[in-house]
Amino acid sequence: MSLAAIALSLLPAAKNTLILTVVCYPLAVSVASVFATLRLARIPVLSQVVAIVVDLLRITPLLLQLLFVYYGLPLVGVRLDAWPSAAATLAVHIGAYQSEIIRSAYLSVPKGLSEAARVLGMSNRIRVWRIVMPIALRVAIPPTASTLLDTFRSTAVVSLLGVDDVLFRAQTVISSALALGTGGGGLITTPVYLLVMAFFVGVGYPAARLLRLFERRVALP
Repeated sequence: MSLAAIALSLLPAAKNTLILTVVCYPLAVSVASVFATLRLARIPVLSQVVAIVVDLLRITPLLLQLLFVYYGLPLVGVRLDAWPSAAATLAVHIGAYQSEIIRSAYLSVPKGLSEAARVLGMSNRIRVWRIVMPIALRVAIPPTASTLLDTFRSTAVVSLLGVDDVLFRAQTVISSALALGTGGGGLITTPVYLLVMAFFVGVGYPAARLLRLFERRVALP
């Protein structure tokens, strides 16, 4: 099996990986915004519960969460297909980390600015939108953009659920070649995984460079 044939067989699955990334990233940012807002609101009990949930999501492996959603939730009557399970788990897991970025950015705004806004007679709503949020966003945007790379990298684990991503397709190609006796005694494994690595590097490295330029542009002086 030639490298060109292998690459062509991986192409549709590589597209699926990109689609999963594009779907999960805005979901993760949305989840993070909800988590961060609830924690910053300091609502009795609820804020503490959200803090515990975020900590649990951050300290438990993504793979374990993925397996729990796909295999554990059906035991209590909640059944999700592989794609929704993967998208939901990635969004919540990445969102937990992103929520700390948003919360830290909000808390990084100097309290003196808020106090000055109160002295000028600004309401809390106007103070947040005109004073706090513009500064917090400039602090949060660089690491938030980097979260996109984390989401792209983390998609590799969804192959364990049978989601037809690039890694799952690579494993399928290897298994099929070995079963048909065209795998060169296992030698096909190396070029297939090298192509998968080339895909992640080929997409991830240019994205990382662009994000770094973007970070420099929006960073606070």
